[in-house]
Amino acid sequence: MANIGFNRSQGNKPRVRIETTEANKNDSEKWDIEVIATVVDDNGPISDIEVQFYHNGRIIDSPIATDSDGRATREFCDLDKGSHTFEGLIPGTTSKAKKGVKIKEDKPKRADRLIVTKRFDASGKIELVCEVFTEDGSPVKKAEVLILSTGEQSTTDEKGMAIIVPKIEFGEEEKKRVLEVVVRGTTISRKIFVFKKK
Repeated sequence: MANIGFNRSQGNKPRVRIETTEANKNDSEKWDIEVIATVVDDNGPISDIEVQFYHNGRIIDSPIATDSDGRATREFCDLDKGSHTFEGLIPGTTSKAKKGVKIKEDKPKRADRLIVTKRFDASGKIELVCEVFTEDGSPVKKAEVLILSTGEQSTTDEKGMAIIVPKIEFGEEEKKRVLEVVVRGTTISRKIFVFKKK
């Protein structure tokens, strides 16, 4: 595709701007990031303009044409931690842009609060809904919560929530049981009463 969406003779030179999304950790313990090159001139975004992407000075695949918003997007996958430089260049011109990104491991959030609520599923089984938060109320993901007396455990999701379905066998004279739920690696715990069905 030829870059014919602008008229250089009239001084209407295209300009490139580079943006990146937040780096996301993937299942391979590497990082994925999207790089967006936006091409504009004095009249606004330009569509159908090819942009060549570079990563740390190395050319990446074939150019990508901009869409109706003047944006060309390329995903970079399985990146390592550290510094990365992304560039977008319009072939045949000197119009280019560069952006540096430093990918670093987020410090794990510290669990400061545990909320445990009891509910019943469709079959009548008891579920313990465990929610783990930081001191400022942010959810803590990948926190391990477990019932001390049974050893049953689960791990919190992105919302800081985990569900444990305890298997409880009541004694003949036993009417209730106290279950203590803890966040592994902390001193945080909560106790909840579970009553025997009549």
